[in-house]
Amino acid sequence: MELRAYPRIQIEMPVSFSLHEIEGRSEGTLYNLSMGGCAVESATTVQAGSHMVLYLHAPGEETPITIDLASIQRASRREFGVKFVVVQPQERRRLEQLVQKRLKQSSSAS
Repeated sequence: MELRAYPRIQIEMPVSFSLHEIEGRSEGTLYNLSMGGCAVESATTVQAGSHMVLYLHAPGEETPITIDLASIQRASRREFGVKFVVVQPQERRRLEQLVQKRLKQSSSAS
């Protein structure tokens, strides 16, 4: 049995990311989110162990939630899982608000 440090929410939203090893931004779709990380589907091939800056384009938000440093934990052909390593306090609050809002929505729908 796997124990997670944070509850995960199922959410689908656009993300963009900049790999530390490659210039420019790539696009993807985030489909699983927690305070500690997320899962992303993308046409961009990434390697486990790489690092990136991640931009979460949350619904209703004018500016993306920025994760300053994320570590790729696992990677397959079209998807990868990341762990959030460095998140500034104001961005952490925005992320927490998004996660809490979705958790409340899913619990009231049950």
